[in-house]
Amino acid sequence: MKVVGIDVGPGKGAHICEDGSQLRKMKPADLDIYLKGLPNDVLVAWDAPLTGPPDPEVWTGGRDLTMREIERFFGRSGSCPAPNGISVRPYCGCPHWTISRRLLGLPRVGPYDVAGKLPFALASDDRNRPSKGRYVVEVHPAVALWRWCSGDYPGPWKYKKDKKCLKKLRELMSRRAGKLLSDICDDDELDAWTGWYLARCWLDRNGVMLLGNAKTGSFLLPDQSKLREKFEQFVFS
Repeated sequence: MKVVGIDVGPGKGAHICEDGSQLRKMKPADLDIYLKGLPNDVLVAWDAPLTGPPDPEVWTGGRDLTMREIERFFGRSGSCPAPNGISVRPYCGCPHWTISRRLLGLPRVGPYDVAGKLPFALASDDRNRPSKGRYVVEVHPAVALWRWCSGDYPGPWKYKKDKKCLKKLRELMSRRAGKLLSDICDDDELDAWTGWYLARCWLDRNGVMLLGNAKTGSFLLPDQSKLREKFEQFVFS
């Protein structure tokens, strides 16, 4: 299966990593054409929210419908708060929302949001890894970089503004992947490559899990059993 990592924005367009090597930038209108031209067997790692909270009929606990459980978990008051520099905002507060809806028809957030067939099926559960077909999966490269690199790097984590931090994370991920990432020049390119790497490792069952599900929100992260257990405790507490 072909794997593509896409760091996307409604204004700036997208940075794309194909099969771990080719990095390029694309305007939003061109991205639409690009997605339509992808092959029949492909997994797109999309760096933006692709699910919304459960519909009110199955929503329990009286929690805010503008935030998913996975975002609460990694938020400042959650059980596993991300450090400064790693932004985990409520899904509805992400400007990616607009371009994701336009190009993918996702997220679908209510009983009346029942448009026709989607261009890519959503992979939202770790038990169902695709082997063929056109699929998209949510990734959060910043959280993944933090979870992968924190044992060797104490921070700061503001790699989107700090070139020294970016260089250090690039070096650590080069070591992990066994490939020099010297052609990665900015945070958008690192996010696109990391998205691709997460999806490729997930399909190959190489140390990556899809944490969460369609009801809680989910994205690909390093496969860490303690993190999975902590998330399950958080969701069912």
